[in-house]
Parts: sequence; structure tokens; C-alpha cells
Amino acid sequence: MTINDFELEFGVNDFEFEIDTSTQTQVNEQVNEFQAKTKQEEMEEELKKNIDNLPKYATEALNALDEKEKIDKAMDEKIEILSEIRTPHEKRNFIEERINEAKSDENIKEALNVLDEKEKLDKDMDALQKRHEQEKENLKKEFENKDGKDKQTQDSDNSKEKEKTVENSNAKNSNQEQQSTPKDEDYERALKEIEDRHAKELEDLQKRQDKNIDDFTKAINNLANATSIAKLLESLKEMDKALALIITNNKELVSLTDEQRLEKLELALKQNNSKEAVEELIKDLHKNIKTAQKGLDELELEKQNYVKLDRLNQKANKDPREVENLKKFMEKLDKETPNFKEHYPKTYEKSQKIIEKHKNQEHTKEKSQGMQR
Repeated sequence: MTINDFELEFGVNDFEFEIDTSTQTQVNEQVNEFQAKTKQEEMEEELKKNIDNLPKYATEALNALDEKEKIDKAMDEKIEILSEIRTPHEKRNFIEERINEAKSDENIKEALNVLDEKEKLDKDMDALQKRHEQEKENLKKEFENKDGKDKQTQDSDNSKEKEKTVENSNAKNSNQEQQSTPKDEDYERALKEIEDRHAKELEDLQKRQDKNIDDFTKAINNLANATSIAKLLESLKEMDKALALIITNNKELVSLTDEQRLEKLELALKQNNSKEAVEELIKDLHKNIKTAQKGLDELELEKQNYVKLDRLNQKANKDPREVENLKKFMEKLDKETPNFKEHYPKTYEKSQKIIEKHKNQEHTKEKSQGMQR
């Protein structure tokens, strides 16, 4: 076999080329590794030299990051505050929408208005009775005071008439007792005027109540149809959702469930008592709307108190003398709107921290003054 034949069969040239390339690669890797190691050592040495003297751009970068953290924190606080405001706002809107929706059906609205009028008439009746009793009591006291003054005058005159007989004195005392009793003609006349006026006002109220009963009967008749009953049930269902936002204690949620309402309605229809069932449902809705409206008013008051508390927090932060006003307002807040701290927890907590900080400062100040003495 010639050399050329050997080269053709075994590819000596190719073999030698592959060895050269591999070797070169290894050499390159070693060189790169050495250079990298050298560079790393140089960087480590440089860092050791300048660890306490960072370049200007690095310091600026760190300061920028620190400022960013402050901005992010401030932004988070703003977001929490906005969320704090938005949640009660959304709750108010939801409840108000449910109330308006419940009154959107004309037949339901008519019945609710009649119930509002009945409620007002009942209050007027109660107020009339109380006023009548008070007027009679005031009249009695007025005449008793008048008789008392007359008695004092008479006693003074008696002391000047010692020469009169015991019989005349007894007669006069008997006469005084008759004068001290408010059952005279003037009293009876004034009392009759009060009674007559009360009877007239009572008669007018009773006429209005009779009309209200007729109006309610007509309203129930108008409601006793499939469309209005369906709307009535839907309104009750939506009002349940509104009440759930206001009443946290489930035991206080005494309104019936949808299934219970339907069962009662179906039973009433079978017994031909549909009007009685509708009457119960509309009264239930009326009661729930009143409760929701009361809750809505409380939420509105909480909103107003939030604005006041936020202003007081700002003042107290700047002027320690305002902390006392802040404490008084917080006490009023807890009594007036007990759910405030649940709806505005961040603002409420901020107020507590301001008060606590001031308390600690005062304690430290008193302790320091005590040591100086």
C-alpha cells in the first residue's frame, strides 16, 4: 500500500486537521479562562478599594431607588385611602339603587306611599294625645300656682287679724281650701276649651285615617296581579342584598327568604287569600326600605364625619393643641357612627396613632420635668 493509498483509506490529512482544531479550542478556552479570572480578580481588587467610595452615578442610582420606595409607599397609602372612600361610596350607591328600583313599579310605589302616610298619621295621633295630656297638666299647675299665691296673701291678712274669733278663722281656712282647689269656673272653662280643641283635631285625624285605609285597600287590589307580585318578590330579594350590607348580625335579618315567600304566596293562592299575602309582602318591603334608608342616612353621616376627621388629623399633626379636639371628636364619632372604624379603618387608625403619639410625648415630658425637680 502506497502512502497515497494509506492517506485515501484512513484520511490522515483529515485526522491531523481535527487534532489541530481541538487543540486550538482547548488553548483558547484556557486563555479565556485565565483572562476572565484575571479580570475577576481585578474587579474584586477594585471593589475592595472603592467599597466605601462608590462612584457618583451609583450613589445617585441608590438615592433614586430609595426615593422610588418612598413614592411607592405614598402611592400605596393613597390607593388605600381611595379604596377606603370608594367602598362606602359604592355601598351607598348600591343601597340607593335598590330603594329606587323597589319603587319603580307604579302599583308598588302607590302602596308604599299609602303606608308612609299611615306611619305619619300614627305619629300625629300619638303626638296629639301627648300634647293633650301635657296641656291639661300645664293648666292644672297654672291654677295650682295661682291658688298658692292667693293662699299666701290670705295667710298674711290672717296674721293681722288676731282679734277675730276662732270660728271666723276656721271659716276662712275652709274658704282657703276651696280656693286652693283648681275646680273653679275659670279652670273648668279653660279645660273645656282644651277638650273641645282636642276632639276637633282628633276627628280630623280619624277622617284622614279612614281615607288612608280605603286607599290602602285600593292599592292592594291594584297589586294583586301577576306582574306586580313578581316585581314585588324581586324587589324584596334585592332589598335583602341591601340589608346584608347594613346589618352584620344575621339574627337581625328577619325578612323571609325567597323560598319562604313563594311558599306563603302559593298557600295563600290556594286558600283564596292572595290579597292578604300581597298585603304582608308590601308591608315587609316597606319595613325593609325604611331600614335600608336609615342605614343609608348613617352611611352619609359617616361620610361627613370622615371629612371632619381627616381635617382634624391634619391639624393635630401640625399643632399638638388640636389633639384634644381630635380626642373629643373621636368619642363623638364612636357614639354617633359606631360602624365608622369598619368603613374607614385607615383614617380611624391614623387618628388613634396621633393621639397615642401625643400621649407618649406628654408622658415623656412629665417624666423629664419630674427628674429635673
